[in-house]
Amino acid sequence: MTSKFILAGILAAPAIMVAVPAAAQTQGIAMVTPPLAIIGSKAYQAAMQQIGTAQKPAIDQITARQTALQTEVRPLYLQMDSNKDGQVSQQELQAAQTARNPVLNTIQAAEQKAEADINRLSVPLIRAQMFAIEKILEKYNTAQTNVVNARKISVILAPSAFQYAPQGTDVTQLVAAELDKLVPTVATTPPAGWNPSQTVAQLYQQIQEYENRIAQVQAARQQQAQPAGAAPAGTRPATPAPTPARPATQTPPPGR
Repeated sequence: MTSKFILAGILAAPAIMVAVPAAAQTQGIAMVTPPLAIIGSKAYQAAMQQIGTAQKPAIDQITARQTALQTEVRPLYLQMDSNKDGQVSQQELQAAQTARNPVLNTIQAAEQKAEADINRLSVPLIRAQMFAIEKILEKYNTAQTNVVNARKISVILAPSAFQYAPQGTDVTQLVAAELDKLVPTVATTPPAGWNPSQTVAQLYQQIQEYENRIAQVQAARQQQAQPAGAAPAGTRPATPAPTPARPATQTPPPGR
């Protein structure tokens, strides 16, 4: 398995089923989720903690801007609270959209301005995160190959290729453990003039998506554990505060 094919597998998850002999269905075939392997590595976790400390001023500014946005838009949302229960339901929001309530334009303008501010403040934070990911990715091929050789794996597929898999088929944690051996720590300060490759930029986005899903699951569990009515009132349903996004200017064109 070459480096080219392994990296291609990181960025693609083909939804296909592969026909294999019955004797091989539980032997020689494995699945791996590369973004989760990287997230699970000690180097990634340590790097994110280090970046969180080093970039605390920027993070505080981002948090303050998000708080300011919520403070700004909360009374605007409550203008659509027709039953005066202190919350804006999906029906009330839909009614405002149908009536083309001008307050929606005011909210949209405030959110867009906040998003632009947050994106600008996020540049050094995101660059540091991408640089750490790049350093881990440099050892990913070796880590996965070590697992392939140790487990005598013939084929690695994306999870979406499986309708059923026996226990032990997923080797994501094994790849993470190999990464711990190969790259226990990574640098988090990119050199002057450094820009992430397209591969790193795409992988960064995938990692963010997985981390957002994990955070949503954890938040849902916490919400289920809270007493009824404990959620803050006056917030727009299904619309979280803006989160730092990867600036497009940080991604070089393909072929770098």
